[in-house]
Amino acid sequence: MERARLKLLEEYHDPLTVGQLDAIGVGEGWSCLDVGAGGGSVTRMLAERVGSTGSVLAVDLDTSLLDELASDRVEVRRHDLLSDQLPQAAFDLVHARLLLMFLSPRLRALQQLVSAARPGGWVATIAPDFTTVALSPTSVVWQRVWSQFLDAAMTGGWDPGYGARLLGDLRAAGLV
Repeated sequence: MERARLKLLEEYHDPLTVGQLDAIGVGEGWSCLDVGAGGGSVTRMLAERVGSTGSVLAVDLDTSLLDELASDRVEVRRHDLLSDQLPQAAFDLVHARLLLMFLSPRLRALQQLVSAARPGGWVATIAPDFTTVALSPTSVVWQRVWSQFLDAAMTGGWDPGYGARLLGDLRAAGLV
């Protein structure tokens, strides 16, 4: 069930990630960190791009869907971003897709990502803003369902509107 859920997310978000990696210029010999690597689609992309002279470290709380990716250029590690230390100033690219909205404190998690990037390296992250989702024409039933979803999300500790606040945290972390 989890693999199927992650596969759907990957199919939707991978094209955007490919665009990010292209714009950054990730290539042969890069050292990359994929945080919250999930089902591994980004880890696979990175491993292909860095070639035989590069490396990818894929970390997640649950590595069961990542273990099969371990190779001479991909290392898989169980890691809790809020309690475990990442290697410092070690990566050309630190990537975290759809992760920060689930963590608290988010700024501290982002600062961990920043500290793992080498000077001149890149931190690539994306977070949606689910609070702006609307249905047209409006539906009272949809509005009630969506409102309950947002309430449940916040009760569960994640921030469904974090995408709108990410830029502020990027500034606070010294990236923008």
